[in-house]
Amino acid sequence: MIRISEAVTALLDLVQFRLGVSIEVLDPSLQPVQPALQGEFAGTIDEPGVRAQCQAVLRSGESRIERGLPAPLAMYPVRIGREITGLVIVTRGAGRVAPRQSEADEVEHLQTVGLMTRAILENDLSRTRHLARESERIRRLQGILRFIGQLHALRRGPEMMQAVVQAATVWFDLDCRIYRRAADGGYALLAALPGADAPEVRPHLDGARLREMCAARRVSSMADLDFLGGPARRGTALVLGAGLDEDVVLVLLGAIDGEVELTFTAIAQAVGGELQIAAGGRLGHWQGRLSERASALAEAPERVLLELIEELCVAVGAAGGRVSFKRGDEQRTLAALDASGEAGERLMRADPARSHQRILSVGGGLELHLELWGRAAPFDLEPLTEVDGWVAVLQPWMAGSGILRTDVLAEAGGAEEVAFERMVHQEVERAKRFNLGLALVLIDNGGTLPPDALADVVRTQLRASDLCGPVRGGRMAVVLVHSGPEAAQSVIRRIGENVAALLNGTQRAAVRLGQAVFSSECRSGDALISEALQRLEDAPHER
Repeated sequence: MIRISEAVTALLDLVQFRLGVSIEVLDPSLQPVQPALQGEFAGTIDEPGVRAQCQAVLRSGESRIERGLPAPLAMYPVRIGREITGLVIVTRGAGRVAPRQSEADEVEHLQTVGLMTRAILENDLSRTRHLARESERIRRLQGILRFIGQLHALRRGPEMMQAVVQAATVWFDLDCRIYRRAADGGYALLAALPGADAPEVRPHLDGARLREMCAARRVSSMADLDFLGGPARRGTALVLGAGLDEDVVLVLLGAIDGEVELTFTAIAQAVGGELQIAAGGRLGHWQGRLSERASALAEAPERVLLELIEELCVAVGAAGGRVSFKRGDEQRTLAALDASGEAGERLMRADPARSHQRILSVGGGLELHLELWGRAAPFDLEPLTEVDGWVAVLQPWMAGSGILRTDVLAEAGGAEEVAFERMVHQEVERAKRFNLGLALVLIDNGGTLPPDALADVVRTQLRASDLCGPVRGGRMAVVLVHSGPEAAQSVIRRIGENVAALLNGTQRAAVRLGQAVFSSECRSGDALISEALQRLEDAPHER
Protein backbone atom coordinates (compact mmCIF):
# COMPACT_ATOMS: atom_id res chain seq x y z
CA MET A 1 0.00 0.00 0.00
CA ILE A 2 1.34 3.39 -1.05
CA ARG A 3 1.20 6.07 1.63
CA ILE A 4 1.72 9.61 0.37
CA SER A 5 2.37 12.41 2.79
CA GLU A 6 -0.02 15.32 3.09
CA ALA A 7 2.63 17.75 1.84
CA VAL A 8 3.14 15.80 -1.38
CA THR A 9 -0.62 15.46 -1.85
CA ALA A 10 -0.92 19.26 -1.69
CA LEU A 11 2.04 19.66 -4.05
CA LEU A 12 0.47 17.36 -6.67
CA ASP A 13 -2.79 19.31 -6.44
CA LEU A 14 -0.86 22.48 -7.17
CA VAL A 15 0.90 20.85 -10.14
CA GLN A 16 -2.45 19.78 -11.62
CA PHE A 17 -3.92 23.21 -11.19
CA ARG A 18 -0.96 25.20 -12.54
CA LEU A 19 0.04 22.89 -15.40
CA GLY A 20 -3.41 21.86 -16.55
CA VAL A 21 -2.94 18.12 -16.20
CA SER A 22 -4.65 15.26 -14.38
CA ILE A 23 -2.43 13.00 -12.23
CA GLU A 24 -3.54 9.56 -11.03
CA VAL A 25 -1.48 7.42 -8.64
CA LEU A 26 -2.21 3.67 -8.61
CA ASP A 27 -0.86 0.87 -6.47
CA PRO A 28 0.55 -2.36 -8.03
CA SER A 29 -2.98 -3.81 -8.16
CA LEU A 30 -4.05 -0.74 -10.22
CA GLN A 31 -6.29 0.59 -7.45
CA PRO A 32 -6.40 4.37 -6.93
CA VAL A 33 -4.44 5.55 -3.93
CA GLN A 34 -6.40 7.41 -1.29
CA PRO A 35 -5.88 10.15 -0.31
CA ALA A 36 -3.29 10.73 -3.02
CA LEU A 37 -5.20 13.49 -4.78
CA GLN A 38 -8.06 15.62 -3.59
CA GLY A 39 -11.31 15.66 -5.52
CA GLU A 40 -12.62 13.00 -7.83
CA PHE A 41 -10.35 10.72 -9.82
CA ALA A 42 -10.41 10.98 -13.58
CA GLY A 43 -10.98 7.24 -13.97
CA THR A 44 -8.53 6.93 -16.86
CA ILE A 45 -7.74 3.35 -15.82
CA ASP A 46 -11.30 2.33 -16.75
CA GLU A 47 -11.05 3.54 -20.35
CA PRO A 48 -10.74 0.82 -23.02
CA GLY A 49 -7.20 -0.54 -23.40
CA VAL A 50 -5.66 1.54 -20.61
CA ARG A 51 -5.62 -1.24 -17.97
CA ALA A 52 -3.74 -3.59 -20.30
CA GLN A 53 -1.19 -0.87 -21.06
CA CYS A 54 -0.69 -0.19 -17.31
CA GLN A 55 -0.17 -3.90 -16.60
CA ALA A 56 2.46 -4.03 -19.34
CA VAL A 57 4.28 -1.05 -17.74
CA LEU A 58 4.27 -2.77 -14.34
CA ARG A 59 5.64 -5.99 -15.84
CA SER A 60 8.40 -4.34 -17.89
CA GLY A 61 9.22 -1.50 -15.53
CA GLU A 62 9.53 0.88 -18.49
CA SER A 63 7.60 4.12 -18.99
CA ARG A 64 5.17 4.40 -21.90
CA ILE A 65 3.38 7.14 -23.90
CA GLU A 66 0.02 6.12 -25.37
CA ARG A 67 -1.11 8.23 -28.36
CA GLY A 68 -3.89 6.02 -29.75
CA LEU A 69 -6.53 7.28 -27.34
CA PRO A 70 -8.70 10.41 -27.77
CA ALA A 71 -6.08 12.24 -25.71
CA PRO A 72 -2.46 11.11 -25.14
CA LEU A 73 -1.41 9.85 -21.75
CA ALA A 74 1.94 9.12 -20.06
CA MET A 75 2.49 6.09 -17.71
CA TYR A 76 5.49 5.90 -15.37
CA PRO A 77 6.34 3.13 -12.87
CA VAL A 78 7.24 4.28 -9.34
CA ARG A 79 10.21 2.49 -7.73
CA ILE A 80 11.76 2.24 -4.28
CA GLY A 81 15.09 0.66 -4.91
CA ARG A 82 14.41 -2.21 -7.31
CA GLU A 83 10.84 -2.71 -6.17
CA ILE A 84 7.97 -1.27 -8.29
CA THR A 85 5.52 0.10 -5.75
CA GLY A 86 3.01 1.93 -7.97
CA LEU A 87 2.15 3.71 -11.21
CA VAL A 88 1.61 7.35 -12.26
CA ILE A 89 -0.75 8.26 -15.12
CA VAL A 90 -0.62 11.82 -16.50
CA THR A 91 -3.29 13.02 -18.94
CA ARG A 92 -4.71 16.30 -20.20
CA GLY A 93 -6.56 18.25 -17.53
CA ALA A 94 -10.33 17.81 -17.39
CA GLY A 95 -10.97 21.59 -17.72
CA ARG A 96 -8.81 22.02 -20.83
CA VAL A 97 -10.39 20.58 -23.98
CA ALA A 98 -8.26 22.19 -26.72
CA PRO A 99 -4.82 20.64 -27.23
CA ARG A 100 -1.60 22.55 -27.35
CA GLN A 101 -0.11 23.86 -30.65
CA SER A 102 0.78 20.29 -31.71
CA GLU A 103 0.53 16.71 -30.44
CA ALA A 104 4.33 16.63 -30.00
CA ASP A 105 4.10 19.61 -27.64
CA GLU A 106 1.30 17.84 -25.75
CA VAL A 107 3.34 14.65 -25.35
CA GLU A 108 6.45 16.55 -24.28
CA HIS A 109 4.40 18.42 -21.67
CA LEU A 110 2.96 15.14 -20.27
CA GLN A 111 6.45 13.58 -20.17
CA THR A 112 7.85 16.52 -18.23
CA VAL A 113 5.04 16.44 -15.69
CA GLY A 114 5.21 12.61 -15.43
CA LEU A 115 8.96 12.57 -14.76
CA MET A 116 8.62 15.35 -12.19
CA THR A 117 5.70 13.61 -10.47
CA ARG A 118 7.51 10.28 -10.39
CA ALA A 119 10.59 11.92 -8.83
CA ILE A 120 8.44 13.62 -6.18
CA LEU A 121 6.62 10.38 -5.33
CA GLU A 122 9.75 8.20 -5.21
CA ASN A 123 11.48 10.67 -2.93
CA ASP A 124 8.44 10.88 -0.65
CA LEU A 125 7.82 7.13 -0.57
CA SER A 126 11.51 6.39 0.11
CA ARG A 127 11.53 8.86 2.96
CA THR A 128 8.25 7.45 4.34
CA ARG A 129 9.55 3.87 4.18
CA HIS A 130 12.82 4.91 5.80
CA LEU A 131 10.94 6.65 8.59
CA ALA A 132 8.72 3.58 9.04
CA ARG A 133 11.77 1.36 9.28
CA GLU A 134 13.42 3.70 11.74
CA SER A 135 10.23 3.85 13.78
CA GLU A 136 10.08 0.06 13.82
CA ARG A 137 13.73 -0.08 14.82
CA ILE A 138 13.12 2.42 17.61
CA ARG A 139 10.13 0.41 18.82
CA ARG A 140 12.22 -2.75 18.74
CA LEU A 141 15.02 -0.99 20.58
CA GLN A 142 12.57 0.19 23.22
CA GLY A 143 11.29 -3.35 23.52
CA ILE A 144 14.85 -4.65 23.89
CA LEU A 145 15.59 -2.07 26.56
CA ARG A 146 12.43 -3.06 28.42
CA PHE A 147 13.41 -6.72 28.04
CA ILE A 148 16.88 -6.07 29.45
CA GLY A 149 15.31 -4.23 32.35
CA GLN A 150 13.00 -7.18 33.00
CA LEU A 151 15.88 -9.66 33.18
CA HIS A 152 16.68 -8.44 36.69
CA ALA A 153 13.05 -8.91 37.76
CA LEU A 154 13.10 -12.56 36.63
CA ARG A 155 15.74 -13.33 39.28
CA ARG A 156 15.81 -17.08 38.63
CA GLY A 157 18.52 -18.11 36.20
CA PRO A 158 16.53 -20.70 34.17
CA GLU A 159 13.68 -18.25 33.57
CA MET A 160 16.12 -15.56 32.47
CA MET A 161 17.85 -17.89 29.99
CA GLN A 162 14.56 -19.13 28.52
CA ALA A 163 13.47 -15.50 28.06
CA VAL A 164 16.65 -14.81 26.04
CA VAL A 165 16.05 -17.90 23.87
CA GLN A 166 12.46 -16.85 23.17
CA ALA A 167 13.50 -13.28 22.38
CA ALA A 168 15.98 -14.52 19.76
CA THR A 169 13.28 -16.65 18.15
CA VAL A 170 10.48 -14.08 18.18
CA TRP A 171 12.47 -10.99 17.20
CA PHE A 172 14.90 -12.37 14.63
CA ASP A 173 13.89 -16.00 13.92
CA LEU A 174 17.20 -17.23 15.33
CA ASP A 175 18.07 -20.59 16.81
CA CYS A 176 19.51 -19.68 20.22
CA ARG A 177 21.30 -22.07 22.58
CA ILE A 178 22.89 -21.13 25.89
CA TYR A 179 25.74 -23.06 27.46
CA ARG A 180 27.27 -22.91 30.95
CA ARG A 181 30.82 -23.78 31.98
CA ALA A 182 30.93 -27.31 33.39
CA ALA A 183 33.20 -28.78 36.07
CA ASP A 184 35.37 -30.50 33.42
CA GLY A 185 36.21 -27.18 31.73
CA GLY A 186 33.76 -27.71 28.86
CA TYR A 187 30.33 -26.19 28.39
CA ALA A 188 27.03 -27.96 29.06
CA LEU A 189 23.72 -27.03 27.40
CA LEU A 190 21.74 -24.79 29.73
CA ALA A 191 18.78 -23.54 27.64
CA ALA A 192 17.42 -24.04 24.13
CA LEU A 193 14.12 -24.00 22.28
CA PRO A 194 11.53 -26.36 23.79
CA GLY A 195 11.97 -29.77 22.27
CA ALA A 196 15.48 -28.97 21.02
CA ASP A 197 16.65 -32.56 21.36
CA ALA A 198 17.59 -33.06 17.72
CA PRO A 199 20.93 -34.80 17.07
CA GLU A 200 22.53 -31.54 15.90
CA VAL A 201 21.90 -29.85 19.26
CA ARG A 202 25.12 -30.50 21.16
CA PRO A 203 24.58 -31.16 24.90
CA HIS A 204 28.28 -30.53 25.61
CA LEU A 205 30.94 -28.46 23.82
CA ASP A 206 34.70 -28.32 24.18
CA GLY A 207 35.63 -25.32 26.34
CA ALA A 208 38.84 -24.20 24.61
CA ARG A 209 37.34 -24.18 21.13
CA LEU A 210 34.15 -22.43 22.25
CA ARG A 211 36.17 -19.67 23.93
CA GLU A 212 38.12 -19.18 20.68
CA MET A 213 34.79 -18.67 18.92
CA CYS A 214 33.77 -16.14 21.58
CA ALA A 215 36.87 -14.14 20.68
CA ALA A 216 35.98 -14.30 16.95
CA ARG A 217 32.25 -13.61 17.64
CA ARG A 218 31.03 -14.55 14.13
CA VAL A 219 31.86 -17.94 12.59
CA SER A 220 30.65 -19.39 9.30
CA SER A 221 32.96 -22.25 8.31
CA MET A 222 31.43 -25.69 7.90
CA ALA A 223 33.73 -27.12 10.57
CA ASP A 224 32.69 -24.49 13.12
CA LEU A 225 28.99 -24.85 12.34
CA ASP A 226 29.24 -28.62 12.61
CA PHE A 227 30.98 -28.23 15.98
CA LEU A 228 28.12 -26.01 17.18
CA GLY A 229 25.50 -28.32 15.73
CA GLY A 230 24.09 -25.77 13.29
CA PRO A 231 21.63 -27.04 10.64
CA ALA A 232 22.66 -26.70 7.01
CA ARG A 233 20.26 -23.80 6.39
CA ARG A 234 21.84 -21.77 9.19
CA GLY A 235 24.89 -20.37 7.49
CA THR A 236 26.31 -18.08 10.22
CA ALA A 237 26.72 -18.29 13.98
CA LEU A 238 27.19 -15.54 16.55
CA VAL A 239 28.98 -16.70 19.72
CA LEU A 240 28.92 -14.33 22.71
CA GLY A 241 30.33 -14.84 26.19
CA ALA A 242 28.56 -13.53 29.31
CA GLY A 243 30.16 -12.94 32.70
CA LEU A 244 33.69 -12.06 33.74
CA ASP A 245 35.06 -15.51 32.94
CA GLU A 246 32.60 -16.35 30.14
CA ASP A 247 30.75 -18.69 32.48
CA VAL A 248 27.78 -18.54 30.11
CA VAL A 249 27.97 -18.53 26.29
CA LEU A 250 25.17 -17.57 23.88
CA VAL A 251 25.20 -19.34 20.50
CA LEU A 252 22.88 -17.83 17.85
CA LEU A 253 22.38 -19.48 14.47
CA GLY A 254 20.61 -17.81 11.54
CA ALA A 255 20.66 -14.57 9.58
CA ILE A 256 23.21 -12.60 11.59
CA ASP A 257 23.50 -8.89 10.76
CA GLY A 258 24.73 -5.81 12.57
CA GLU A 259 21.44 -5.22 14.35
CA VAL A 260 21.40 -8.79 15.69
CA GLU A 261 24.99 -8.50 16.89
CA LEU A 262 24.41 -5.18 18.65
CA THR A 263 21.17 -6.39 20.24
CA PHE A 264 22.54 -9.63 21.67
CA THR A 265 25.84 -8.07 22.67
CA ALA A 266 23.80 -5.80 24.93
CA ILE A 267 21.72 -8.76 26.15
CA ALA A 268 24.86 -10.81 26.84
CA GLN A 269 26.29 -7.93 28.88
CA ALA A 270 23.02 -7.69 30.82
CA VAL A 271 23.02 -11.44 31.46
CA GLY A 272 26.64 -11.24 32.61
CA GLY A 273 25.75 -8.43 34.99
CA GLU A 274 22.87 -10.44 36.47
CA LEU A 275 25.17 -13.44 36.89
CA GLN A 276 27.68 -11.28 38.76
CA ILE A 277 24.93 -9.90 40.99
CA ALA A 278 23.68 -13.41 41.76
CA ALA A 279 27.22 -14.66 42.40
CA GLY A 280 27.93 -11.73 44.70
CA GLY A 281 24.74 -12.40 46.63
CA ARG A 282 25.58 -16.06 47.14
CA LEU A 283 29.15 -15.17 48.07
CA GLY A 284 27.93 -12.76 50.74
CA HIS A 285 25.46 -15.34 52.04
CA TRP A 286 28.10 -18.02 52.60
CA GLN A 287 30.60 -15.53 54.02
CA GLY A 288 27.93 -14.58 56.56
CA ARG A 289 27.21 -18.20 57.41
CA LEU A 290 30.92 -18.87 57.94
CA SER A 291 31.35 -15.72 60.06
CA GLU A 292 28.48 -16.79 62.32
CA ARG A 293 30.48 -19.90 63.20
CA ALA A 294 33.78 -18.11 63.83
CA SER A 295 33.91 -19.21 67.48
CA ALA A 296 33.44 -22.88 66.55
CA LEU A 297 35.95 -22.95 63.68
CA ALA A 298 39.00 -23.41 65.89
CA GLU A 299 37.39 -25.95 68.23
CA ALA A 300 35.47 -28.15 65.80
CA PRO A 301 36.13 -27.31 62.13
CA GLU A 302 34.79 -30.68 61.00
CA ARG A 303 31.43 -30.00 62.62
CA VAL A 304 31.25 -26.56 60.98
CA LEU A 305 32.05 -28.08 57.60
CA LEU A 306 29.33 -30.72 58.04
CA GLU A 307 26.76 -28.07 58.93
CA LEU A 308 27.72 -25.96 55.91
CA ILE A 309 27.55 -28.85 53.48
CA GLU A 310 24.15 -29.77 54.90
CA GLU A 311 22.99 -26.18 54.29
CA LEU A 312 24.38 -26.37 50.75
CA CYS A 313 22.42 -29.57 50.07
CA VAL A 314 19.24 -27.89 51.30
CA ALA A 315 19.92 -24.79 49.18
CA VAL A 316 20.42 -26.74 45.94
CA GLY A 317 17.85 -29.45 46.69
CA ALA A 318 20.37 -32.31 46.87
CA ALA A 319 19.67 -35.45 48.89
CA GLY A 320 23.24 -35.75 50.12
CA GLY A 321 26.76 -34.46 49.81
CA ARG A 322 30.34 -35.12 50.75
CA VAL A 323 33.61 -33.21 51.03
CA SER A 324 36.85 -35.17 50.85
CA PHE A 325 40.48 -34.50 50.06
CA LYS A 326 42.99 -36.54 48.13
CA ARG A 327 46.78 -36.54 48.14
CA GLY A 328 48.29 -39.15 45.87
CA ASP A 329 46.63 -42.46 46.66
CA GLU A 330 45.36 -41.32 50.05
CA GLN A 331 41.81 -40.04 50.26
CA ARG A 332 39.89 -39.02 53.37
CA THR A 333 36.34 -37.83 53.92
CA LEU A 334 36.05 -34.58 55.82
CA ALA A 335 32.26 -34.38 56.08
CA ALA A 336 29.37 -36.29 54.57
CA LEU A 337 25.66 -36.57 55.09
CA ASP A 338 26.00 -40.25 54.17
CA ALA A 339 28.89 -41.49 56.32
CA SER A 340 29.79 -44.42 54.10
CA GLY A 341 29.32 -42.53 50.86
CA GLU A 342 28.16 -45.71 49.13
CA ALA A 343 24.62 -44.47 48.53
CA GLY A 344 25.96 -41.21 47.11
CA GLU A 345 28.34 -42.99 44.76
CA ARG A 346 25.51 -45.18 43.50
CA LEU A 347 23.31 -42.16 42.83
CA MET A 348 26.09 -40.30 41.05
CA ARG A 349 26.75 -43.26 38.77
CA ALA A 350 23.06 -43.92 38.14
CA ASP A 351 22.02 -40.32 37.40
CA PRO A 352 24.98 -38.00 36.69
CA ALA A 353 22.70 -35.22 35.41
CA ARG A 354 21.18 -34.83 38.88
CA SER A 355 24.57 -35.01 40.56
CA HIS A 356 27.51 -32.65 40.62
CA GLN A 357 31.20 -33.02 41.37
CA ARG A 358 33.75 -30.26 41.81
CA ILE A 359 37.49 -30.99 42.08
CA LEU A 360 39.66 -28.15 43.39
CA SER A 361 43.39 -27.83 43.90
CA VAL A 362 44.32 -26.34 47.27
CA GLY A 363 48.12 -26.55 46.97
CA GLY A 364 50.68 -28.93 48.37
CA GLY A 365 49.51 -31.72 46.09
CA LEU A 366 46.07 -31.72 47.72
CA GLU A 367 42.81 -31.99 45.79
CA LEU A 368 39.51 -31.10 47.38
CA HIS A 369 36.48 -33.07 46.15
CA LEU A 370 32.93 -31.74 46.56
CA GLU A 371 30.17 -34.16 45.59
CA LEU A 372 26.40 -33.58 45.61
CA TRP A 373 23.79 -36.10 44.56
CA GLY A 374 20.10 -36.94 44.50
CA ARG A 375 18.69 -33.65 43.17
CA ALA A 376 15.10 -33.88 41.91
CA ALA A 377 15.97 -31.99 38.70
CA PRO A 378 19.23 -31.67 36.73
CA PHE A 379 21.78 -29.16 37.98
CA ASP A 380 21.18 -25.93 36.07
CA LEU A 381 22.32 -22.32 36.45
CA GLU A 382 20.72 -21.51 39.81
CA PRO A 383 22.06 -24.44 41.91
CA LEU A 384 25.45 -24.21 40.20
CA THR A 385 25.64 -20.51 41.15
CA GLU A 386 24.93 -21.56 44.73
CA VAL A 387 27.74 -24.11 44.56
CA ASP A 388 30.10 -21.49 43.12
CA GLY A 389 29.47 -19.19 46.08
CA TRP A 390 29.94 -22.01 48.59
CA VAL A 391 33.23 -23.08 46.99
CA ALA A 392 34.53 -19.51 46.69
CA VAL A 393 34.10 -19.00 50.45
CA LEU A 394 34.97 -22.44 51.81
CA GLN A 395 37.95 -23.29 49.57
CA PRO A 396 40.32 -20.59 50.91
CA TRP A 397 39.20 -21.31 54.48
CA MET A 398 39.88 -25.03 54.12
CA ALA A 399 43.20 -24.36 52.39
CA GLY A 400 44.32 -21.99 55.16
CA SER A 401 43.00 -23.88 58.16
CA GLY A 402 44.36 -27.05 59.71
CA ILE A 403 41.43 -29.11 58.53
CA LEU A 404 43.36 -30.45 55.52
CA ARG A 405 46.47 -31.50 57.43
CA THR A 406 46.91 -35.25 57.39
CA ASP A 407 47.79 -35.47 61.07
CA VAL A 408 44.77 -33.44 62.11
CA LEU A 409 42.53 -35.59 59.96
CA ALA A 410 44.00 -38.74 61.43
CA GLU A 411 43.23 -37.44 64.90
CA ALA A 412 39.80 -36.15 63.95
CA GLY A 413 38.71 -39.43 62.40
CA GLY A 414 36.27 -39.86 59.58
CA ALA A 415 32.79 -38.64 58.84
CA GLU A 416 31.16 -41.00 61.35
CA GLU A 417 33.00 -39.30 64.24
CA VAL A 418 32.06 -35.87 62.92
CA ALA A 419 28.43 -36.88 62.55
CA PHE A 420 28.22 -38.21 66.12
CA GLU A 421 29.87 -35.08 67.55
CA ARG A 422 27.23 -33.09 65.74
CA MET A 423 24.56 -35.14 67.49
CA VAL A 424 26.22 -34.25 70.81
CA HIS A 425 25.95 -30.57 69.93
CA GLN A 426 22.27 -30.98 69.08
CA GLU A 427 21.54 -32.66 72.40
CA VAL A 428 23.35 -29.88 74.28
CA GLU A 429 21.28 -27.24 72.48
CA ARG A 430 18.08 -29.15 73.32
CA ALA A 431 19.12 -29.41 76.99
CA LYS A 432 19.80 -25.66 77.09
CA ARG A 433 16.49 -24.85 75.50
CA PHE A 434 14.30 -27.06 77.70
CA ASN A 435 16.49 -27.05 80.86
CA LEU A 436 17.02 -30.81 80.77
CA GLY A 437 19.65 -32.97 82.42
CA LEU A 438 22.48 -34.30 80.26
CA ALA A 439 25.69 -36.22 80.93
CA LEU A 440 28.54 -37.22 78.64
CA VAL A 441 30.86 -40.17 79.28
CA LEU A 442 34.04 -40.71 77.25
CA ILE A 443 35.67 -44.16 77.15
CA ASP A 444 39.25 -44.93 76.13
CA ASN A 445 40.26 -48.60 76.40
CA GLY A 446 43.73 -48.11 74.92
CA GLY A 447 43.07 -50.60 72.13
CA THR A 448 42.42 -53.52 74.49
CA LEU A 449 39.06 -54.28 72.87
CA PRO A 450 37.97 -53.93 69.25
CA PRO A 451 35.63 -50.93 68.76
CA ASP A 452 32.66 -53.14 67.83
CA ALA A 453 33.10 -55.35 70.90
CA LEU A 454 33.39 -52.33 73.20
CA ALA A 455 30.27 -50.79 71.62
CA ASP A 456 28.31 -54.00 72.27
CA VAL A 457 29.37 -53.95 75.93
CA VAL A 458 28.43 -50.29 76.36
CA ARG A 459 25.02 -50.52 74.68
CA THR A 460 23.84 -53.19 77.13
CA GLN A 461 23.95 -50.54 79.87
CA LEU A 462 22.06 -47.83 78.00
CA ARG A 463 18.44 -46.85 77.62
CA ALA A 464 16.77 -46.53 74.23
CA SER A 465 16.94 -42.73 74.46
CA ASP A 466 20.71 -42.67 75.16
CA LEU A 467 23.27 -42.29 72.39
CA CYS A 468 26.52 -44.13 71.76
CA GLY A 469 29.10 -43.51 69.06
CA PRO A 470 32.74 -42.73 68.19
CA VAL A 471 34.42 -39.35 68.68
CA ARG A 472 37.82 -37.90 67.83
CA GLY A 473 40.96 -39.78 68.82
CA GLY A 474 39.44 -43.27 68.51
CA ARG A 475 37.44 -42.87 71.72
CA MET A 476 33.82 -43.78 72.38
CA ALA A 477 31.20 -41.42 73.79
CA VAL A 478 27.94 -42.07 75.62
CA VAL A 479 25.28 -39.34 75.84
CA LEU A 480 22.91 -39.89 78.76
CA VAL A 481 19.82 -37.76 78.20
CA HIS A 482 17.76 -36.59 81.19
CA SER A 483 20.60 -37.71 83.49
CA GLY A 484 22.82 -36.16 86.16
CA PRO A 485 26.15 -36.99 87.88
CA GLU A 486 24.76 -40.01 89.77
CA ALA A 487 23.56 -41.68 86.58
CA ALA A 488 26.90 -41.04 84.92
CA GLN A 489 28.79 -42.61 87.82
CA SER A 490 26.50 -45.63 87.75
CA VAL A 491 27.08 -46.13 84.01
CA ILE A 492 30.85 -45.84 84.48
CA ARG A 493 30.79 -48.49 87.20
CA ARG A 494 28.69 -50.93 85.19
CA ILE A 495 30.79 -50.50 82.03
CA GLY A 496 33.96 -51.32 84.00
CA GLU A 497 32.35 -54.43 85.40
CA ASN A 498 31.13 -55.62 82.01
CA VAL A 499 34.54 -55.10 80.42
CA ALA A 500 36.17 -57.16 83.16
CA ALA A 501 33.56 -59.89 82.71
CA LEU A 502 34.11 -59.89 78.94
CA LEU A 503 37.85 -60.42 79.36
CA ASN A 504 37.11 -63.17 81.91
CA GLY A 505 40.09 -62.14 83.94
CA THR A 506 42.61 -63.41 81.37
CA GLN A 507 43.83 -59.96 80.53
CA ARG A 508 43.78 -56.78 82.53
CA ALA A 509 41.93 -54.02 80.70
CA ALA A 510 43.39 -50.55 80.85
CA VAL A 511 40.12 -48.63 80.52
CA ARG A 512 39.83 -44.92 81.30
CA LEU A 513 36.53 -43.14 81.65
CA GLY A 514 35.77 -39.46 81.92
CA GLN A 515 32.46 -37.73 82.50
CA ALA A 516 31.03 -34.26 82.06
CA VAL A 517 27.61 -33.10 83.19
CA PHE A 518 25.70 -30.31 81.45
CA SER A 519 25.22 -27.13 83.47
CA SER A 520 24.08 -23.58 82.83
CA GLU A 521 27.73 -22.53 82.39
CA CYS A 522 28.15 -24.99 79.50
CA ARG A 523 28.21 -22.91 76.34
CA SER A 524 28.28 -25.60 73.68
CA GLY A 525 28.81 -29.23 72.85
CA ASP A 526 32.50 -28.52 72.26
CA ALA A 527 32.84 -27.27 75.84
CA LEU A 528 31.12 -30.41 77.16
CA ILE A 529 33.42 -32.66 75.11
CA SER A 530 36.50 -30.69 76.23
CA GLU A 531 35.50 -31.08 79.88
CA ALA A 532 34.99 -34.82 79.46
CA LEU A 533 38.35 -35.13 77.71
CA GLN A 534 40.06 -33.36 80.59
CA ARG A 535 38.38 -35.70 83.10
CA LEU A 536 39.43 -38.63 80.92
CA GLU A 537 43.08 -37.53 80.96
CA ASP A 538 42.98 -37.10 84.74
CA ALA A 539 41.16 -40.36 85.42
CA PRO A 540 43.07 -43.47 86.61
CA HIS A 541 42.93 -46.68 84.59
CA GLU A 542 40.08 -48.96 85.56
CA ARG A 543 41.53 -52.41 86.24
